[in-house]
Amino acid sequence: MLDRRRLLGLAAALTLGACATGPSIHADYDRSVDFSSFHTFSLASDTPQPGAPPLTWQRVSDAINRTLQARGFTRSDTPDFAVGFTLGKRDRIETWNYGPYYAGWGQWGGGPWGPSQTQVRTITEGTLTIDVFDAKTRRPVWSGTATQRLSGPVSQAEIDAAVTSVLAKFPPGSTQ
Repeated sequence: MLDRRRLLGLAAALTLGACATGPSIHADYDRSVDFSSFHTFSLASDTPQPGAPPLTWQRVSDAINRTLQARGFTRSDTPDFAVGFTLGKRDRIETWNYGPYYAGWGQWGGGPWGPSQTQVRTITEGTLTIDVFDAKTRRPVWSGTATQRLSGPVSQAEIDAAVTSVLAKFPPGSTQ
């Protein structure tokens, strides 16, 4: 159990890691919802998800609070909407083969110029998903996701940037 918790903790800590390019951002929403009626919010949970490092979870939670308040929303005990989030990571393997003719530019009429080369590497991607729920109906109404290649420990600035990038698409049609 401890090894699994450490692995999940590491995953969450690296979720928003530094990368030369910014995260890929995607959002989706319920088109029947009138988002103009959303003015107050609360967090859906005050407890970190299982396996998430409490400090990382708190940093993301704080970033969501700051970002929504900067956008004009007010935190409330009787909110119009609730915000939840999850942190995750996955490893994927990339392979590519250059083939025997890759380096053969100098031998137009001959056979292969060199041996085939195959390269394999493991890529770790982190994901932050922020979900918005209608507080009255408790139904999901909006979801935004940031996915980024991870390369090391995550700073508060990187967390803030990822949260800001995702929430820039909330509410739908906003200009911020």
